[in-house]
Amino acid sequence: MSEYLHFFIMSPPGACMAIIAQLMANMVQSITDFGLNISQFITV
Repeated sequence: MSEYLHFFIMSPPGACMAIIAQLMANMVQSITDFGLNISQFITV
């Protein structure tokens, strides 16, 4: 685990990619939840 952390600390591009990937995953999750809420609302 420490080697993994050290790699990201020593690799700014890697850290940026990891942050971007996390943000994109969160955004996709939010959009999915929003879409499910809308579909339930329309169905009801």
